[in-house]
Amino acid sequence: MRYLKFGILALAVLMSSWVKAQSAEQNAELAECVEPDMMLLPEGSKASSDEMLAAQVAVNRYISDTKNFLSCLLAYEKTIGDALTYEQKKSSITRYNLAVARMERLVESYNKQLRTYQQSHNEAG
Repeated sequence: MRYLKFGILALAVLMSSWVKAQSAEQNAELAECVEPDMMLLPEGSKASSDEMLAAQVAVNRYISDTKNFLSCLLAYEKTIGDALTYEQKKSSITRYNLAVARMERLVESYNKQLRTYQQSHNEAG
């Protein structure tokens, strides 16, 4: 009986270690999904055409990088499947939603600065 208790305890410790290792591995995979850094936009009223063009290119790159990030999160969830914990799912959803919101805000801000740029250059010209 004593050996049975020891065996059950050893099995419980091994299972706990395995679950922790799996969780750490899954968290490492989630960490591989890197969200792009937010960028600064030029002020439309003061920007040159070259600055606005560079901003457009940078915004398009940010959108592409963010879409890659979102795809990474979805692939992570699919790979983990049913082993995904509630906290991991919650974290992934939060990161996904924040990335979409940041991308939308950046596009809105860029469009606002572009309109300001166009207005200021139409008035000057």
